[in-house]
Order: sequence, then C-alpha cells, then structure tokens
Amino acid sequence: MTMTDRPISAPALLSRAATLPSRFYLDADILEAEKDRIFGRTWQLAARTDELQRIGDFVPVTVMDEPIVITHGLDGELRGFYNVCRHRAGQVALSKGNRKSLQCRYHGWTYGLDGLLRACPEMEDTEDFRKEDFGLIPVRVERWGPFVFVNLSADA
Repeated sequence: MTMTDRPISAPALLSRAATLPSRFYLDADILEAEKDRIFGRTWQLAARTDELQRIGDFVPVTVMDEPIVITHGLDGELRGFYNVCRHRAGQVALSKGNRKSLQCRYHGWTYGLDGLLRACPEMEDTEDFRKEDFGLIPVRVERWGPFVFVNLSADA
C-alpha cells in the first residue's frame, strides 16, 4: 500500500491547518504518483525566452526526467522535441547554442530546427526508408511572458 492509497483529511478551518507529513516530501511512491497525475499532465517551466531570442537558438532541458530540446526555428517559431535521435537514441543537443540544424554525434543524423530529418548518412539506399518518417518527436511548447513552458501530455 502506498501513501496515495491512504489520503489524509484536511481541516476545514485555516486556523486548524497543518503542514503535510514529511513522508509526502520523501516517499518515492508519492513522487511517482505526482509525476503521473500532476506534473506529467501540466505545463512545466523549461526555459527563459532570453535563452531563445535569436533565430537558430536552441536549449536542451530535462522535463519530468525526459531530455527535451527547445528550438527557435528559422521561421521564428519556438518548438520543442524529445532530445533523442530517431536512429540510435543519441542526444542531438548537448548544450545550448545557435545553429541551423541539430546533429546526433553517433551517426551524424541531422535535423532541422523544425524537427524534420534533413540528412541521414548511409541510409540513401535503404529500402522503404523515408526521411519524413523519422523526424524528432514533438512536445508542446508555449511562451508566457519571459518564460517557455513544456507540456509532455498530448491530452492536456
């Protein structure tokens, strides 16, 4: 049984309020439940807009233990993607920077800042391989004031 199976009651009056028991801050099961039920379905602060001011800027971040890269595309749009090459799962952005593309160091697969696969060495003659099927996987990104938020849930 986890702590989430045993909810605690909250007093109706603020004058009787108390802090949560310390286990709510320390229990790994509670953390996993919060990730699933709260943080994985809501907008999470990921970056500041001043990190992504110029076209070509990108910044890798971690959201909910997932590697994400946020890009300022050549068309001026902010986008977010899982920071994982579709070939062998290497990261395409190891540190923030400014470029026209992102490249996996493993085999050199290159992605545009729009997430589309632009180059994939040694794959030209692979039967039934289509570059358009192997773009970076997008995540939802929104700007709010000086902040950039990411939402990993397609249903939120």
